[in-house]
Amino acid sequence: MLDNEELLPEEDDRELEEFLEIEDGFAGDEGFDEVESTKLSLKEKLILWFIGFISFVIFFIYIFPFEELGRYFIARATAPSGVIIDFKKLNFSYFGSRSVDSLVIQTPSTVNLKTEKLELNASLINLVSGKFDGTLDLISFNFENSSIEFLLRNVLLKGKLSNVLEGDLLKLQGTTNIDVIGGSIVKSPFIAEIDSDLSGVKIKNISGELQFNKGSISLSNILFSTSIASIKLNGRIVLNKDFNNSNLDLSLCPRLTKSFANERPHVESFLQLYKMQNKTDCIEIKGTFSRPALPALSKMMGPGAGGSSAPSAPSMPANPANNP
Repeated sequence: MLDNEELLPEEDDRELEEFLEIEDGFAGDEGFDEVESTKLSLKEKLILWFIGFISFVIFFIYIFPFEELGRYFIARATAPSGVIIDFKKLNFSYFGSRSVDSLVIQTPSTVNLKTEKLELNASLINLVSGKFDGTLDLISFNFENSSIEFLLRNVLLKGKLSNVLEGDLLKLQGTTNIDVIGGSIVKSPFIAEIDSDLSGVKIKNISGELQFNKGSISLSNILFSTSIASIKLNGRIVLNKDFNNSNLDLSLCPRLTKSFANERPHVESFLQLYKMQNKTDCIEIKGTFSRPALPALSKMMGPGAGGSSAPSAPSMPANPANNP
């Protein structure tokens, strides 16, 4: 009897162990199910990979030194031509427009170009290959050399050009439309035929088409509206490495503003006489930028061009810009 009572605890222990093993089995199955449930599907893996890739690209764009790369690339592309290009800040964007602040271009031919801000909307791939196909928007544009200086505001260029990274107008090729709102002529050569220069003339707007053909610029129906006249300009400029010596073959058709014609009636009379004698109101411009020539006007004012009746050169105002 005592033996049976002593065996009872052993049976209880055995039953307890079996029970615990069963519980462990159930627990093990549940753990296995949890592991199985945490495995990611292919779709979920692709989504996570895509998010990681996009995050990397965004991070790369923000930290990559595009401005320094741009300086290096521009300097390397323009070095053979001797052109120096500098800017204050390069605002680069993969998508949309790109802009450059305080751009300065210096050329070996003493031509200096400046702009406060340039905004470019064109394909990045084309730009890297030296091509431009899009729009170029400039808040201001200052052109300066030893003979001519003018300031244009709100300049918009739209067209297709090649060899734009050469830094040399002699190699530029393509067509672009130009629109300008505002500006002035700061400095111009003295024009003997009118006994004055055009310094101070206000520019209201300019529009027309420019065609670049590796060394020449063709001007097609360029319309100028200024403080003294409305002008239509056609013709061609044959460029020279020394810009001042570029050859001009232009036709300029002026129409004086009423206020300027009333203030300077002798100028209006002279143009009317020119039209009668030459059967046109368009004036040929020859020579170069540093020494422009007006052959027809010179002939009218020269000896034997009509004897004593030949008109003398009209005296232009010292500062035409002061006229409304």
